[in-house]
Amino acid sequence: MNRLRTREVWLASALLAMVFVAWGIRELAIPSTGTALVSLGLPGWIPALLALSAIGGGLMLVVPRISWYGALWLGVLATAHAGVCLWSGQRLGAAVATGVLAPVMVLGYLRHPRASLMQRLRAVTDAVAEREIAAYQDKRSWAAAQEQIGSSRTSSAARAAHQALAATVLRSAR
Repeated sequence: MNRLRTREVWLASALLAMVFVAWGIRELAIPSTGTALVSLGLPGWIPALLALSAIGGGLMLVVPRISWYGALWLGVLATAHAGVCLWSGQRLGAAVATGVLAPVMVLGYLRHPRASLMQRLRAVTDAVAEREIAAYQDKRSWAAAQEQIGSSRTSSAARAAHQALAATVLRSAR
């Protein structure tokens, strides 16, 4: 990843981490979703656990080795939150949770180790392809030089100099 893109991903991670930490703190202070969960028959400690897990997931987003897992957990949490909000009739809460879900999914993909591995693999294959193309072009220019040497009527000393030059070009292409 180039520096600009890395900076953008880190900025997005930090912003989403702040959103989820603030969300968790708000849920601890003013349990709006918690009342809906309790009315569904769940124990009273579940809303506090979910709020703490939102805070933990937000903090996981800024730790590079586990940020992908944090994005995965926050995606599950946002989906569950949207479902509970829809079930209890809070459409605005469901819309906010769904709106946060898309950036979390994109961030999870960008922070996944396999995504950076694929970028590295693509860069390596591009470098190998460029080297092969350059070698092919050098071979074509060497063949053109050989044709020119064979077709020209020059002295044996000039022909030997041309062949030495062509051999040098061939060696440098390897």
